Amino acid sequence: MQLLVASSILSVNTVHGFLLRGDPSPDANRSHFIRLGADYLAYDEQVSAAAAACDPSSVTCRMLRAMRVCGSCAGGAGQLERLGAPYDGGYVTCADAMASAQSALSLGINGVDDWGIAVSEGYGFPVNQYDCTNPKRPLCPSGAAHCELHFFNECLEDGSRKMQPAKTLSQMLARPDVPVPAGDVMLKMDVESAEWGSFKNADLATLRRFNQIAVEFHGLRQMHRHQEFATVVEKLLQAFVVVHTHGNTCCGSFNFQGFTVPNTFEVTFVRKDTAKALPACKVGRPNAHLDMPNHRGRQELPVKLPA
Repeated sequence: MQLLVASSILSVNTVHGFLLRGDPSPDANRSHFIRLGADYLAYDEQVSAAAAACDPSSVTCRMLRAMRVCGSCAGGAGQLERLGAPYDGGYVTCADAMASAQSALSLGINGVDDWGIAVSEGYGFPVNQYDCTNPKRPLCPSGAAHCELHFFNECLEDGSRKMQPAKTLSQMLARPDVPVPAGDVMLKMDVESAEWGSFKNADLATLRRFNQIAVEFHGLRQMHRHQEFATVVEKLLQAFVVVHTHGNTCCGSFNFQGFTVPNTFEVTFVRKDTAKALPACKVGRPNAHLDMPNHRGRQELPVKLPA
């Protein structure tokens, strides 16, 4: 997390490479990750009879609709996997899209990057890590054969110039000292609201360089910003489709006309050419079996979006 104050976090050596597993056997649990098949699909759908009542001209309704799960991995929901820490710091992404990436950016790590370690070791490509608020450099575990991490004590520039030093997404992709390999890039972003300005200012050519984006959207209860938020997510939907969502248990929920969304919402986008559309968008929490609360012992937050 791109934070001004470091928080208490599980150690990398304890939780690196964690994935929610469907097989309790010792052999399966020695793996860095295991994919859960389509037979294990679980839906926590909370469809309201009032779902159609959300005024499509409302910027809040636009924002909420844009965050529905409307797609899946190219190989189906069985390709979804959860990588990273067992609680906060784990993200659900598509294994087939990950396998076609050549590198990853991990933005906002606050000195710990279990996700980046799991991705680099599991898929064998370099991960560039960014955070200007904590200079601690995560290290690959001893004995890791494929892990390659490059840490930069820089934040993500969102146009405000509040967090310095910082780079834009395009600058991160084009840096000359540690070049990002050609080809698709996986993007993971937890940058405490800098995501909004960063996506707003990035052009579509830059965004399309990412074949997958796992982002935490912050501050959804700020209704005075819903026009901005709706515009940003709709911009992403020009090139991507949402394949998974999960509410961060840190910060409660935002409620609007019978609909509810976590104030901090984890959303996974996959570029349309490496995903497939669902017959109908989901308004609840599809594939909720893959999720874990961000805080041990807390209940998962409900999601109910307009149809």
